Amino acid sequence: MTKKLKISAIVLSISIVLVSLGWFLGQIGAFNEWFSVAEINVEGNNYTSSEAIVKVSGLRNGLELYSLDLDSCGSEIVKLPYVKGVSISRFFPDEINIKIIEYHPVASIWKADKWILLSEEGTILPLIDEIDLGKIPVLNIKGKSIEKAGEKIGSASLKKGYSFVEELYNNHPVIYAYSGEINLTDEDKIEIFLIRSKTKIILDQADYKRQLMKLKYFLGPSENIDLIKNSGYVDLCFEERIIIKKA
Repeated sequence: MTKKLKISAIVLSISIVLVSLGWFLGQIGAFNEWFSVAEINVEGNNYTSSEAIVKVSGLRNGLELYSLDLDSCGSEIVKLPYVKGVSISRFFPDEINIKIIEYHPVASIWKADKWILLSEEGTILPLIDEIDLGKIPVLNIKGKSIEKAGEKIGSASLKKGYSFVEELYNNHPVIYAYSGEINLTDEDKIEIFLIRSKTKIILDQADYKRQLMKLKYFLGPSENIDLIKNSGYVDLCFEERIIIKKA
């Protein structure tokens, strides 16, 4: 084959490839129809129903899988009050997977004739049917200021109460699990009333971290709550001792 014929063959091959590619790109719409959504999976949601998540996302069966704007769908989902983050993925040939990260309530507050909740990040959450208030400590604070759902804590009194609950939740899970009611008093004390018990634990607001550690050492490595569960009160406010009185 002469050099001229070789060049012609190469040019012809390239032309065929380009024409085929153009035809393929022109048919993408048709190919998209082959891959339509047939299944939408939601995971990671404990407080927000899968139905509500799918509804606000705008996703539904029959949509073209590879034509969806998943960023736009996700931006609608994170507007739901308990949703902190979301990722949406396509799975060949016809599935959508929605992974939810939610806020977790760690305290409840009765203010302005309604219950609101505090997340572990300090976000105000509304009360929803999926929440069991019996498993969340009640935080009683002074002051009339109250934030709206979806906002971060603003008032100083609420920040102070939240900081204490956060310390309990993260570093003293046994005491937190048994905390039924937490009061911040006018005398700058903190009172913890234990659930299924007559015990009240008393701490100083200014020194509660050290006093909680003192209680943790007293209860031992397993944090044996039975040591104090039937006491009248446990006073941790003294420097070098714990005062325990029977009911």
